[in-house]
Amino acid sequence: MRSLLVALGICLVAAPLGSSDGFDTFRRGDANNDGVVTAADSLTILAWFWNDGPQPPCMKAADANDDGLVSISDASAIANWLYLGGPEPPAPGAFACGVDPTWDLLTCGAPCE
Repeated sequence: MRSLLVALGICLVAAPLGSSDGFDTFRRGDANNDGVVTAADSLTILAWFWNDGPQPPCMKAADANDDGLVSISDASAIANWLYLGGPEPPAPGAFACGVDPTWDLLTCGAPCE
């Protein structure tokens, strides 16, 4: 089913309304939760999205462009920032742990490192 949704450009990564996982802080773009935003984070997103790799531990962090979804555009946003001088990932940013200033259904199942 996920392959069909991916082929259609649909990505389902939301939690039920009102869910709380206890982790409120994250580093935007740190998809592999290793404490730093690098090309490995883009690869983590792509491996999960295209190759049925493991889901990123914090989907809020993997949402590098803060559009409320995790997709190939998040991997592109990270690469654009790292290699082409594009904008830094939105708040809380790529350098410090913080809370998400925008509401969405994404969850974070890992504490910020």
